[in-house]
Amino acid sequence: MNESNASGLVPEVLHEHDEHGEILLIDIHLIFDEYDLEAGNGELHPRIVRYTPDWDGYGPMPGSIRVTSIDEFQDQLGDPVRPFEAIEPHAEMNDE
Repeated sequence: MNESNASGLVPEVLHEHDEHGEILLIDIHLIFDEYDLEAGNGELHPRIVRYTPDWDGYGPMPGSIRVTSIDEFQDQLGDPVRPFEAIEPHAEMNDE
């Protein structure tokens, strides 16, 4: 089961989107403008969202992933449609 983050968005769910129609929300990331490894903290950039308007049963199509700020994304986001259920790949083994 996918869990919501602080923004209320749930990754791996299909949503309606004003610009692209139905989209697959892939994930949400925190990005640091600067990060001090010794101090263990940094200056946070706004959250970003990775999504795609083009996917198949396995996930995003190559080259189709888009990235935007979470605020801009939520302005165009509609209702959730359904959870994305990926197809498990099955390979046939030839014993030749």
